[in-house]
Formats: sequence, C-alpha cells, structure tokens
Amino acid sequence: MTDKQLNAALADLTSFEGMDEYDEPCYTYECSASLRIQSKALQVNAESYVTNLSNVMEANIFYSVEGHMAPEGIAWLLDAAPLQRATAAYMTLMEASHPQN
Repeated sequence: MTDKQLNAALADLTSFEGMDEYDEPCYTYECSASLRIQSKALQVNAESYVTNLSNVMEANIFYSVEGHMAPEGIAWLLDAAPLQRATAAYMTLMEASHPQN
C-alpha cells in the first residue's frame, strides 16, 4: 500500500474526522495528523495499537519472557515516525471494523 493509499484508507475509516485544517489526508507524513490517528486507534483498542506498533517498528525484541516491555522498548515506540504510527493505526482500526470471531 502506498502512503497515498494509506492516507485515503485512514480518512475513510475515520470520515476524515478532526482534520478540517488539512486539504487532504496526511497521516503518513504530518506529525500532528499522525498523532491524531494514533489517538483514535488508542481509543479504539490500546492494546492492539501497541502490539501493532511494536510489530511495525520491530520492537518485539524489547519484550521479556513475561511479556513486559523494557524501558528502552517503550522509548523506541515513543519515537515512532508518522508513517509507523499511521500504519499501526490502520491495522488497529481495520481489526476493529472487521473483527474475527
């Protein structure tokens, strides 16, 4: 999926809600827009979003055997680029809109 396709898909999933100041969806490259879509994904399913972001960023190496993330891993996730946040948000929102029972 291209950045443009990802931006359009996220706009469709959220009805471009809260993005009035932008002419077009820009979740993959605009920091404030990516933080907004991250916030939406966290509201929908925080655990899923963190898991998806960990996978996108290949941060799974920071998890302990018990399933806890080391502080270095958390810092790694906090430094996510807009494209990484947008990708994880897309995965989370798609999971929520198409639950697999």
